[in-house]
Amino acid sequence: MSALLFDYVVEKRAVRTIATLGLDEPDQPGSNGSANGTHS
Repeated sequence: MSALLFDYVVEKRAVRTIATLGLDEPDQPGSNGSANGTHS
């Protein structure tokens, strides 16, 4: 049971980290997408 709890916590932390990284660097994917769409 502790293994499932550990897995749940790790997964939640991973999702949170990915979300934080995505919000921390919105310029890279946002600029690329907007630039490609605008220039095209």
